[in-house]
Amino acid sequence: MKKSKDFSIGVSALFKGFKLFLTKPRYWHYVLWPLLFSVILYVLGFWLYFAYLHPLLISLLPEPSEYSQWWRWAVYPLRWLVNISVFLFGIMITLLTVTTLYSTLAAPFFDRMTLNIEKDCFAFVPPELSGKQAVYYFGSSIVNAFILNLKTLFWAILLFPLSFLIPYVGTIIYSLVVGYFFGLSLLLYSAEHRAMNRTEFKQSLSGNRMKVLGFGAAAYFLLYIPLLAIPLLPIAAAGGTVLFNKELDKH
Repeated sequence: MKKSKDFSIGVSALFKGFKLFLTKPRYWHYVLWPLLFSVILYVLGFWLYFAYLHPLLISLLPEPSEYSQWWRWAVYPLRWLVNISVFLFGIMITLLTVTTLYSTLAAPFFDRMTLNIEKDCFAFVPPELSGKQAVYYFGSSIVNAFILNLKTLFWAILLFPLSFLIPYVGTIIYSLVVGYFFGLSLLLYSAEHRAMNRTEFKQSLSGNRMKVLGFGAAAYFLLYIPLLAIPLLPIAAAGGTVLFNKELDKH
């Protein structure tokens, strides 16, 4: 019972972030450059996929003309099914790669947005940083986001075959695991504002992992809608800020 309640708390955090972001236009200018990044990356990513990656993957499939007439009846449907699987796999990996690059490049901008949300809504004000500290913090924000996004991409590639080996159930397992890591990446902003190290961040997750799972899975499932990642990531970053400040912040 508690786990299902915690899961629903995580899901509701995403929609609170949605409401917060859409009703506060003063946060919108923080996502203008990231939105430009995302459009460029999506156009480039899909062009590279359809121009190079998909033809390469299809070229690895057996040609029906190379088999006898008796075997062709089996090769044709097999090729058709594998073609669909390859297409879905390629699109998903392309989306994940673009989303990883997008969220990494956008990390400093989302960081400033979430910092202002914490000031306005949760009365949290971090210590002032000197010029050198600010440059270091800017760089570390990108590095930390990239590492966690890379983990998300790793698990996505590793678990994606489950979607085909175990229909429906495999897709759910895949989305929950990848969604959990996706949710973690959106909590990093608030953790970094408190200068948390890795141990302290793990301690803040104690008893809250089901909330993170609910939040991350809800956000990740929405990524299946084409191009929704472009407006979703800043909204999800706002939702992660709400979740961290309301549920994970021990102070």
